[in-house]
Amino acid sequence: MPHHRRIRYVDERLQKLFLFGLVALEAVLAGAMAWLMYHHLNQVIEDNMFRVHLSNVPSALELMMNKATLLLTVFSAVNLLALIVANLVWRAYVNSILRKLDHLMAKTLGLDFTIDPQNGDRHQVLELGEKQRNQERIRLMGIRGLAQQLAFASQPSSDPAELAKILQSMDTVVPAPNDSQVRY
Repeated sequence: MPHHRRIRYVDERLQKLFLFGLVALEAVLAGAMAWLMYHHLNQVIEDNMFRVHLSNVPSALELMMNKATLLLTVFSAVNLLALIVANLVWRAYVNSILRKLDHLMAKTLGLDFTIDPQNGDRHQVLELGEKQRNQERIRLMGIRGLAQQLAFASQPSSDPAELAKILQSMDTVVPAPNDSQVRY
């Protein structure tokens, strides 16, 4: 079975904060909702306790349902707002990581292998990007060394076996493009 890359969309630091925030928000909302429901329903019962024969006043059930609907609407709106804020924070966090990674990859594409200064917390993706850049830098230094050896070995007075050895080394360091990569 071929190797399949496992994609993990997990960032424990930020997701832990989101989880604690969500649990705290839900606990506060549930407590506030219970208190407000108790307060409003108690008021509806008080208002309807002594009315016996008033027919043009809404029923207690209707008043209770109106209050419950209002409270559930507020509860849902606050939850929706919390989800929107969490989405904005998550998106900003991911985009900040992607901007830094794009910067690293643009430097790699331009063959600029200077080391960037460490700026605060480094995400695992950025560490992997730095590791890949370091491996590419070492590979390109090897290619440069082989190219210099190739220049010396291609002189008429040099040994053909040495030239073949350098070319074989070059084949291992520089992968040959397959048919799908070759564009004419």
